[in-house]
Amino acid sequence: MAVYEFPTSFGQRRMWLLAQMDPDQPTYNIAWALWLDGPLDLDALRRAWQATLERHEVLRTTFRDESGMPVQVISDDPETEPLAVSSVEDLPDGEREPAARALIDELARTPIVPGRGALLRVRLVRLAADRHVLAVVMHHIVADGWSFRVLFSELSADYQSIRDGGGPVTEEPAIQYADYALWQLERAENGEDAAAERFWRAELAGVPAALSLPTDRPYPALQTFAADGLDSLVDPELASRLRQVAAGQSTTLFAVLLAGYAAVLSRLTGERDLLVAVPMAARTRPETESVIGLFMNTVPVRIAVDPEAGLAELARTVHAATARALAHQELPFARVVELLRPERDPARLPLVQVMFAMEESWAVPDRGGLGWRPELLENGTAKFEVELTVTDAPAGPRIRLNYNRDLFDRATGELIVEGFGRMLRAFAENGNTPVADVEIMSAEAYQQVTRTWADAGPVADPDATAVALLERACTGDRVLAHGSDGELTGSEIRARARAIAAALREHGIDGSDRVAILVRRGARLLPAVLGVWSLGACYVPLDEIYPDQRLATMIADAAVRAIIVDSSAPDAPVPPPTDRSLVVIDLAQLPVEPASAPPDPVAGVPGVSPFAAAYTMFTSGSTGRPKAVTVTQGGIAALLEAVRPMLALGPEDRFVAVSTFT
Repeated sequence: MAVYEFPTSFGQRRMWLLAQMDPDQPTYNIAWALWLDGPLDLDALRRAWQATLERHEVLRTTFRDESGMPVQVISDDPETEPLAVSSVEDLPDGEREPAARALIDELARTPIVPGRGALLRVRLVRLAADRHVLAVVMHHIVADGWSFRVLFSELSADYQSIRDGGGPVTEEPAIQYADYALWQLERAENGEDAAAERFWRAELAGVPAALSLPTDRPYPALQTFAADGLDSLVDPELASRLRQVAAGQSTTLFAVLLAGYAAVLSRLTGERDLLVAVPMAARTRPETESVIGLFMNTVPVRIAVDPEAGLAELARTVHAATARALAHQELPFARVVELLRPERDPARLPLVQVMFAMEESWAVPDRGGLGWRPELLENGTAKFEVELTVTDAPAGPRIRLNYNRDLFDRATGELIVEGFGRMLRAFAENGNTPVADVEIMSAEAYQQVTRTWADAGPVADPDATAVALLERACTGDRVLAHGSDGELTGSEIRARARAIAAALREHGIDGSDRVAILVRRGARLLPAVLGVWSLGACYVPLDEIYPDQRLATMIADAAVRAIIVDSSAPDAPVPPPTDRSLVVIDLAQLPVEPASAPPDPVAGVPGVSPFAAAYTMFTSGSTGRPKAVTVTQGGIAALLEAVRPMLALGPEDRFVAVSTFT
């Protein structure tokens, strides 16, 4: 037996890495059952299967580790995976199908690990002389969903020809998968993907690190993949209406469905900037259409959801975003992740955590006296935290929601499915309905959430801001802050904040600017923060222990226009040398009006939006250059209001600040 070695595609490298990280799960098993109704010629089926193995090298491929990188090892022996046969026909009629399903489900749920033998399993189960089921399981590293269409179509055509006294009729594919892998690597080495790389850097710049999904349990220390699923149908009349409305909006049913999903996710998370993974066939060249292998690519689609915009407008936004992504779908997802270098969290997938797919139903023609009926087998796992798949079938679109059962209860999955259906019906009735106005749960569920569970915690005020809470708290002569730099009463904090705001305003600083604060932790930090916020501006905390180069980089990346310091502190930190011309506000040199001045509201507070930036922090930079993360006024206010009853702090309590300002 001879073997040949080839480099792997980028998709295969990613599958290899994922498999090594979690080898004991069937997460990347792809399994289909082919139900065969009619008298079966077993010898013809074996010969047709043998011809399939001879035709597609990838079905005879295994992998080995070479200095940490996978290598394709292709055998010229077509007996790599012979057709095994089991029988349940001795059981009573009512027990045969459940027993057959148990056998093929076990096959689908048994992990296949690249590097540990064959990546293909096949078993024929005999229920009766005229009823069989053929189960085929492959690891994703050698196949995708499209591959099974190719496999079953060729198998049935060859079976018919052989049964009728001929030989296999399917022609050799123009290329093999190893040729595609070589072509993909050559493109990367020759710089042909440079334009796609520039696109993805620009398209995903500043994308949120992760989606804040409403989980029912905390994230575990390490990511898990165990899943449950829900199935439902879209009414054919509703589907027809959605197609009509989509056509009238110059968009597609795909865009409408993805827009509905994005709208539900936005409502559940409060996020307006969403990233959804969309699997694409990525068979952009004609010669790849008849090849079995891993061509499918995950394409991240960035969707801006405006709650006040109509559903039709959101569908058009989704249509445009998808078109942009599709034009660059050949760049492997693994390389997109490498380009962006997102912060890694072992509990979550990098970059994108939710998936949407729309598939066309497909069938295998009845051939050779047999009815051939394909059926996807679930392996009990989910690759993403939430996966919504819509299969467009003649009887109406079928919906399958898979969700990570370690994170979500079934009721949460049902809420997502119900919300999706309600969003689609709203779209069909009136495409101008704002996203925020669609009721995504039933009146009974809404009553339970808002009334029955009302005492579980405070209902957040959507218009609350951190600056309003702080300004309202800083009154009177009670000492509110004590530190190594002294103590300040509420009135003193407001008086100093007014002086800081006035000094910043004199230098042209307004609500569109960022102001760095290089002041040691202590009482004087509070008026510095309140002074910046009162302008509607955003502060950037700096830590004096950082090297000057890092501080200068943070100032440049955040486009800081002013910096607040306190020269009265012993060994006071000083601003680092930068290329920017900064306004310097020294707390030690500010004239402060008397604390007894009338407690007028701090200027500008009423006009600060809950969506305004409150502060910008920087990550540790453990994966490369530190990245800026901005928190909103409303986000802080919601946190404070949620924590208040948990801590039950009163006027006589003391709270110790132990974390650094940054």
